[in-house]
Amino acid sequence: MAIDRIRKEESSTVRMADRSIAAIRGSMEQLRTFIQQNPFVNDDEEIYFFKQIKPPIYARMIYYRKVFNFEARKPAGNRKALRRYLESELKLLGTIYQEHSSAHQYFRSGATHMDRQYFVRNKQGLHLHGESPCLCFDPGFHTSHDHIIAALLANEMLAAHLSAEVLDLKNKGQGSPAENPTKKKLRWTATKADMVEFIYGLAASGAIENGKIDIKELVESISEIFEVDLQNYYHVYHELRMRKKVRNPFLAHLLKSGDRRMEDADEREDNR
Repeated sequence: MAIDRIRKEESSTVRMADRSIAAIRGSMEQLRTFIQQNPFVNDDEEIYFFKQIKPPIYARMIYYRKVFNFEARKPAGNRKALRRYLESELKLLGTIYQEHSSAHQYFRSGATHMDRQYFVRNKQGLHLHGESPCLCFDPGFHTSHDHIIAALLANEMLAAHLSAEVLDLKNKGQGSPAENPTKKKLRWTATKADMVEFIYGLAASGAIENGKIDIKELVESISEIFEVDLQNYYHVYHELRMRKKVRNPFLAHLLKSGDRRMEDADEREDNR
């Protein structure tokens, strides 16, 4: 993907965000042209596109725009000022979430009763005001709520990014803890996508805090244990949801591996 290549090529977060915005904008323009040339067959097809397909792509453009603005305004040098800045940005995101909580709950709950009002073009839906993330407004390429959902998804990604910055700042302030020479640091050797799948599985199972733990807190805790950067965990989770066949191959692999280990142990005992 172009975004992955840009991340590898750019050491500057500002340049990375700027190039990413341009790349995604180009993809959005291609997508708009495709929609114009290939009309939807019915409302269900249109709803699926504006509810499930477009918002995550648009969200990434909004996210990188926010990252660009955040980095451009970030105070340099003073750790205390930087921490205040990060915390104020996180507080602002919380306020935005509260303002648009009804749209967020509708989308996350899987509700469908307002889909034709929210995700079909030229419908007089309930517009939730606040920041306007429409970067390339076109009545033929927007509904009343697809941009709102995209903005909420972008804010989730930004919250994870800011939380990682706060954690990094705290770690730097405390200094590197003395390593225990008798204890080896655990290393995650599967993919980041596998870790995200594992974390969401844990959260859904209720195995930690009876399921009453925020996913961001769980991501931060586990990524810190294995020293893995998961600031884009929600985007990875969305890609897992978009899989056509097996959505949780890593969890399925864990189950099979556990069964195989027990079967091997049983076989060894039978052969004694």
